[in-house]
Amino acid sequence: MMTVSNGRRIAALVVVVLLAGAGLLVLLYPHQTDVSYEGSGSVTPDEGTGSVLFPFTFDAVPDDGWEVSDVHIHGGSVSVDGDTVTVSPDPLFFDTIRVHVVFSETDVPEPPVVTHTVTVTHTSGGNVSPSGTVTVTDGGSLVLTIVPDSGYRVSSVTDGGTAVSASGTYTVSDITGDREVHVVFSKIEPVTPPYIPPYNPPSPPSPPAEDPVLSSISVTTWPTKVTYNAGERFDPTGMVVTATYGDNSTENVTSSCNFTPAAFAEKGMQTVTVSYTEGGVTKICTLSVTVTDGAGFSVKVVSYSGQRNENGTVKDFDETKNVDLKNFTLNTSGMVPGMTQKLTLSVINDSGHELDAYLYVTDVTGDQELREVFTITAVSGQTTVSKTVSGISDDGEFLSLGRVGTSPATVEVTLTFPSTADNSTMGKTLNFGLGVFAAQAVGA
Repeated sequence: MMTVSNGRRIAALVVVVLLAGAGLLVLLYPHQTDVSYEGSGSVTPDEGTGSVLFPFTFDAVPDDGWEVSDVHIHGGSVSVDGDTVTVSPDPLFFDTIRVHVVFSETDVPEPPVVTHTVTVTHTSGGNVSPSGTVTVTDGGSLVLTIVPDSGYRVSSVTDGGTAVSASGTYTVSDITGDREVHVVFSKIEPVTPPYIPPYNPPSPPSPPAEDPVLSSISVTTWPTKVTYNAGERFDPTGMVVTATYGDNSTENVTSSCNFTPAAFAEKGMQTVTVSYTEGGVTKICTLSVTVTDGAGFSVKVVSYSGQRNENGTVKDFDETKNVDLKNFTLNTSGMVPGMTQKLTLSVINDSGHELDAYLYVTDVTGDQELREVFTITAVSGQTTVSKTVSGISDDGEFLSLGRVGTSPATVEVTLTFPSTADNSTMGKTLNFGLGVFAAQAVGA
């Protein structure tokens, strides 16, 4: 808003009768004008002369963010058109005309605050704080605290549909739009220990009885070899067969026993009959062995893909393999944060009976800080296990593959060097072995 103040100083009211020549003198009288200002702007020119017939004009130009809010004049009147100010002298004022321009700051509205929403959801089995819908300013971040309940673990975390690594906390960073974060908790499944055939220690010897009568025989120590290829002969080496008599005395009679069959013609679980005769009394017992066409149990690497560092350049690769796991070496040298590698394993059971199989990690050595961020994720059927290397005990079972029958079991193993890893891990070394072992399934 601009106001114009006009003023005129009159010493006395005089009635004058002017001649024609005197009136022209008044109209042409040159009035001196001085211009001053306050605030941020400029006036050009800041002084000059004018008359009643030829008014004096100047430009009053405000700086950016400023405006002409007021014009004061003493000795005449002014009119303003845009940036141009016109000074009209008072014909009866013969002193210097003074004009003062006031520049004031314009009211600039505050820019609107841009916000976005982050929707945080999770399954049962733990808590994420904060959760629900959280409002965050544009470009900001949100730190989530993830705490699984007892007996549960963090199975997966997705940010905008993309899987991310998170342990304890996760930061949703550089928020420039609405985001959705979802955390899945899963139950920690108990690990079934491998089956170990029972060992029946020999009974302590009893005092010799007169004319003891044979009452039973039993296998008190299993033979060293319990797995055969078709066509092989039974080998009792390491086996102990104990005879028990009517007076509860016992005796090792292995060397005098007969074994049927002497050789194996078919694969599968085969029964060996052990017989012993003494004093006209014959007793028998049995044991079971496994007969296969070959090794019976093997693990193959069928594919290997991901990223690797070749002479300082990160390259993608996807290789088809058919290599025994024990003869395979991972090429993780030079992995940097953000890289992943993936192995597909085929667990082959040719033993003729079901096995309980387990994936494990062993011989872990190297930098502790790298152990705490390098993640191994294994998927077998509907089961997924994801742990950092530090979360897997040496020689500890990592993932139960369950029962492995005649069809090969497929296991996918992903090695992740997360992009959130601290740069201090660069150049560090981590070594570990990956293996699968199996035992005869209980009740199979």
